[in-house]
Amino acid sequence: MSTRTIGSILVLVLGASLPLRVLAAGPASPQADESTRARELFNSLLQQGTNALAAGEYNAALDALLDARQIFDRKMRGKTAQVGSPEHLALLHGLALAYQLVDKPDKAAPLFANGTPLDRAASVKGAPRQLLVTRATMDVTQGYLAMR
Repeated sequence: MSTRTIGSILVLVLGASLPLRVLAAGPASPQADESTRARELFNSLLQQGTNALAAGEYNAALDALLDARQIFDRKMRGKTAQVGSPEHLALLHGLALAYQLVDKPDKAAPLFANGTPLDRAASVKGAPRQLLVTRATMDVTQGYLAMR
């Protein structure tokens, strides 16, 4: 099976599994505080990235997800969202898929390194099947972790 075929299967699985709650579209009101605007922007970018993955537009997905990661790291981390929260895991899972699908598995591998949020999420009992499939695909394509 080719990487693109596996990627298409993973994208369909990811699209069905992401618990996204996008806030109402449109410009934020002047009274909205910065954290609310950051969350709205993050959710919008995460949704765009997920939609691009599902549409097979992997470079666009990677761009949107990298932008969402910047918003998370700079504006949300520790304030309105925690590392390892469902939205953070959805972002990292999407990034791992996007990197894999644009033929940059070397950038996806650190997302599943020991002790990272994705590693911890994949190690718990009852871990989401979609995450386990993504991790297994990464391990097989990397070669050195194929027996995990």
